Amino acid sequence: SKPKNNFEDIKELPKSWKIEGKVSLNTNDGFKSRNSILLERSKDKMEEPTSVVTDSFPVSGGMWEVKAATKCDLFSPDSSYNGVVYLDVFDASGKQMDKFEISLAYEKTSWKEISKTCKLEKNANFARFRIVMNKTYGFFSVDNLSAKYLSPVPENLFSKIKLAPKAYGALFYPGDKIAFDATVETNGEWVSDKKEISIIVK
Repeated sequence: SKPKNNFEDIKELPKSWKIEGKVSLNTNDGFKSRNSILLERSKDKMEEPTSVVTDSFPVSGGMWEVKAATKCDLFSPDSSYNGVVYLDVFDASGKQMDKFEISLAYEKTSWKEISKTCKLEKNANFARFRIVMNKTYGFFSVDNLSAKYLSPVPENLFSKIKLAPKAYGALFYPGDKIAFDATVETNGEWVSDKKEISIIVK
């Protein structure tokens, strides 16, 4: 099933979730609610993994709106010492196809909701949220995990442009006219009275 918007109707984290380190249900501090997921790690356990992976839920190819609310109090000399919420996407065989970073938090922050639009490929079959503490210690809270289908992926008319230089090996000598043959591959009919492409070489 799709992930629940918050964790108000549970008394403990599901036993089917994969948990490493100290992860619990905090019943006293949620985003616009009472409950949230709390990841904790002390300084003397910085080398030990602290993460949680939720149950999977069905998805399909298209554009998805994915949300997470986070709050943290973390040791963060720089932004690589952080807490991150990922959406991992898999095909029907269980092979991971994609990983989307939904929210990255570091230092000390109050509750903040992040919304990302994610493009899932057509053979996407299921997904799950993964929450991780990286290199740091302190507290990382997560709430309001959600994934909502928006629309099919907008089709791009142009799939590929191939350039072939007129000069062998693209070796143009002073005085030569710099010219290329261009082949444009499309996903449909290119309807235009004037077919031109502009290429900028930097």
